[in-house]
Amino acid sequence: MMLLNVLLLMRGYDKVMSSVLVTLDPRIKIFISVVGILGPLSIIGLIFLLKNIEKDNPDRIRWR
Repeated sequence: MMLLNVLLLMRGYDKVMSSVLVTLDPRIKIFISVVGILGPLSIIGLIFLLKNIEKDNPDRIRWR
């Protein structure tokens, strides 16, 4: 029952967000799309870079 309520809430939230995005300027929509793609890719790239540094010099990077 709780899952159904969450899904219905998310469905309504999606409609609200889509109506907000409709009113935005196309340049802002493009910016949001680009940031939504490049943000996670840059985080993944940073993790791979740190893992390569750790492989070359394990004392330099310390994972917690």
